[in-house]
Amino acid sequence: MNPYNLWFPSYIRSAPMTLDCFITLGSSMFLGRGTNVFVNAALAPLGIQAQPGAWRLTPMRTHYFTSYRDSDNWRDRWELTWRLRVRLDPKKSPALPTLPDGHVGSMALDESFVVSARPDLWNKWPLILLFETTTLEPHAALRALLARRFPDAQFDTGHAYGTLIQLRCQIPARAKSYFELGAEGAEKALGEAEQRGASCHYSISRDLALARH
Repeated sequence: MNPYNLWFPSYIRSAPMTLDCFITLGSSMFLGRGTNVFVNAALAPLGIQAQPGAWRLTPMRTHYFTSYRDSDNWRDRWELTWRLRVRLDPKKSPALPTLPDGHVGSMALDESFVVSARPDLWNKWPLILLFETTTLEPHAALRALLARRFPDAQFDTGHAYGTLIQLRCQIPARAKSYFELGAEGAEKALGEAEQRGASCHYSISRDLALARH
């Protein structure tokens, strides 16, 4: 098993050219804020090299990658993931691989990690809600719904498993108490999205993509 997994790399902006993806823990038990060495090693399987200072690695909470959505522990329901954004030279932005499994393993090592500043010990985190649809029409309708529920959210469009359109809804930091009390607004949004036919979990989306091939 690789220390980290890099998920769903997508170009989300052309000016400036911006790569957006997510990093989850594999065999490693920790990840901090990253370094230039770490980011370049993480992106190496994609044939991309970031310029110093042209990236941001942000820890956040998400429903999407956990295997324990039914857990009584909020930390299991809303696991940490890291969102990586990288500004690139358009002339050095290669075509991205399809990644049928959604991710590629990384052997990168993170020297920025400090035990006393572990992200899981923080008192608040941004949320990232991820949804997949097969066409743009439900994607647009879902985005409008979420914008009404979370007027402070930031939205981006990426791709997942080569064939699915992924809506990335980032909500500004919420306190630990928000999650302890059930993350009601976010949970309602997930329920509404599923009622509209969107996928809200990596394994369901993977099966949906396989069925389309």
